[in-house]
Amino acid sequence: HKAVRDARKRILNGDPEEKFTGKAFVILNNQKYVDVLINKFKRTRLKRILTHIAFQWLKLSKKKYQDDKWWQGKRVDMERATEPTNIYWENMAIQPNDRFWRTLATYGAACLCLLVVFFLNVGISVIQNNINEDLDKKDNKSFSYIFLTSLSFLSSILIAANNTILYHVIMYISKFERHQTHVKYYAAVSFKLTICMVINSGVIPLIVNPGKKNWFNPGGLAVDMFFIVFALSFISPTVCLFDPLHYWKRFRFWWEERKGEKSRMTQREANELAEGIEWEVPYYYGLSMSKLIITFFYTP
Repeated sequence: HKAVRDARKRILNGDPEEKFTGKAFVILNNQKYVDVLINKFKRTRLKRILTHIAFQWLKLSKKKYQDDKWWQGKRVDMERATEPTNIYWENMAIQPNDRFWRTLATYGAACLCLLVVFFLNVGISVIQNNINEDLDKKDNKSFSYIFLTSLSFLSSILIAANNTILYHVIMYISKFERHQTHVKYYAAVSFKLTICMVINSGVIPLIVNPGKKNWFNPGGLAVDMFFIVFALSFISPTVCLFDPLHYWKRFRFWWEERKGEKSRMTQREANELAEGIEWEVPYYYGLSMSKLIITFFYTP
């Protein structure tokens, strides 16, 4: 306790050698005390954002709203500590305000990716509409029907591929947010990916097919959504089942087994080959949620 009091005095006196991170891990002997403290001091992210806007942007007086949840002009927040192996210790010093702006930046990058996908879908839709308008002027309509259906199938493949690209892009840019734990990082990826997949697979096809005139024609919205749902439901799991990287690992494992004692593979390399492919939980969570939302949205 004396060391804590001395450290507090140095912080209050502005000692440059004493760096206060603003975080502390508290251990309690009774589980009931933990629940009481968390229920009292825990805040949702929305409340934190509104508090920041009220005091930092609108310059409201803090003294008017301070109660026993405040300490030295700062709002105390508490949450249940996670497992030590789940923590990004290098990210603990990131302030919530800084993480908020980082999160906005990642959402902006995701919006730019969706904008590129939007223009690709617009291009395919324009081609389909032009062919659809010329159907009545041609005698050979069967070829046009087949070509329009092929374009719808191609569009669904493109959307499924864009979902995979969005996943890798979001995984990469979400690291910029510097989350405190692995669980929060994967939850953020899953949330953003679900929104992007719903917009990419369900909202953009509706936007590029305005009006109900051509919805049920060849290459219209109904045909596009049929192939899109088909691609999301069957093509993505099939690609996972026949993942080339998995079979390449199995081939290397079999090849090293044939060498026997002549193999120079280390135990670590053998373990990595035997582990197989890592299950991408955020991707399949976002894929499942997006299919569920799209199905509810387009159900008559």
